[in-house]
Amino acid sequence: MPLKNELKILYITEGCRFKDFVGYLLPAFFYKLISWLPTNGFLLFGLIRFLIFLFCYSILFFLTLKNKDKFFNFISFFILSLPMTINQFSAFSYDVSHLFFGLIFLNLFFNHFYLKKISRRYLLFLGLSFFLFVFSKPLYDLFFLLFFLIDKRYFEKLKIKKEIFIIVIFIFLALLRIPSYHQTGLSLGNFDSRIQKMIFLENPWRFFSLLEKTYFDFFDDYVKSFIGVLGWLDFELDFFVYLFFLVFFGFIVGVFFKKINISKSQAFIYFFASFGTFFLILMAEFFYRTAPGASHIAGVQGRYLIILLPIFSYFLIFFIKKFSLIFFWVYIIVSYIFKYSGNFLSLF
Repeated sequence: MPLKNELKILYITEGCRFKDFVGYLLPAFFYKLISWLPTNGFLLFGLIRFLIFLFCYSILFFLTLKNKDKFFNFISFFILSLPMTINQFSAFSYDVSHLFFGLIFLNLFFNHFYLKKISRRYLLFLGLSFFLFVFSKPLYDLFFLLFFLIDKRYFEKLKIKKEIFIIVIFIFLALLRIPSYHQTGLSLGNFDSRIQKMIFLENPWRFFSLLEKTYFDFFDDYVKSFIGVLGWLDFELDFFVYLFFLVFFGFIVGVFFKKINISKSQAFIYFFASFGTFFLILMAEFFYRTAPGASHIAGVQGRYLIILLPIFSYFLIFFIKKFSLIFFWVYIIVSYIFKYSGNFLSLF
C-alpha cells in the first residue's frame, strides 16, 4: 500500500474515531490541503509537519507579541522555545491542537485584564478557543472552567449570573464528556480499568500513597520530559540544556515577580487549575494505564503539563511574594545540587 494511503488510514481516520476529534483538526486539514501534490509519502509526511509547525508558531508569535501582559509574553516565548514544544508542534498528533488552542485561550485570557472593555467579539473568541482547547484532549476542562469566575465583566457582557453560567457550561461539558471517556485516549491501556477501580474503592488511601511515591520518585523525569527529550523517546538531552531552561525560567520569575499583582482569589483558582488538572491526569493514568499492584503510576509524561506552566507561574509569583524569593532560589539550587551533583562532578 502506498505510504500516502497509509498516512491517511493510520493518522486521519484512526485519529478521528476519537470523540476528541478537535485534536485531529490541524493534521487532517493540512493533509487534505496538500495531499493532491505529486510527491511520495515521505516528503508529504515531512511537508505536513513543517506546515503545521509554521502555521501554529506564526499565529502564537503574533498573539504573544500583541499581548499586553509582559510576564505572559516571556512565559509564552519560554514555552515556545522548549525542545519538547517544538517537537510537539512538528508532530502528526492531537497534542498539536491541544497546545495550539490552549495557548490561544491563555493568551486571550491574560490579555483581557489590560483591556478597558471586553467586546462580544473578544468574548466569542475566548469562549471558542476554550471549547476547542478542552475538546482537543480530555481532563483539562473541569478546573479550567474556574477561569471564568475571575472577572465579573464576562457576565456583565452576557447579562447572566456567573453561578448559572458555570453550572450550565459544566452540565454541557459533562453530558458530552462522561459518555465518551471510554472512547478517548484514556482507554488505550492494556489493563482492565475495572480492577483498578475495585482496588481504589477498597482502599482509597493506597492510591494517595502511590500518588506521593510517584510524584517524588519521578519528579526528575517529569521535568526532563517537560523541557524535552529526543522526541517521545526516553533519551535525555544534555544536562546543560535542562540547566539553561531552569535558570531561564527562574530569571523570568525573578524579573517580574515584583511587577505582577495577583489577588488571593486569582491565586486560589490558578492553584486549583494547575494542581487539580495534574491530579486528574494522575488519576486517569492510574485507572487506565497502570497495572494492578504496580509500585508507581505509569504513563504520565512531563509534556502533559506544558499548558499548565503559565497559570502555575502566576501562582508561583503569589507564593513567592507571600513567603520570599530567597526561599524559592534556595529550594531550586539545593534540589538540583543534590539531584545533579553526580552529573556535574563527572565533568571534572
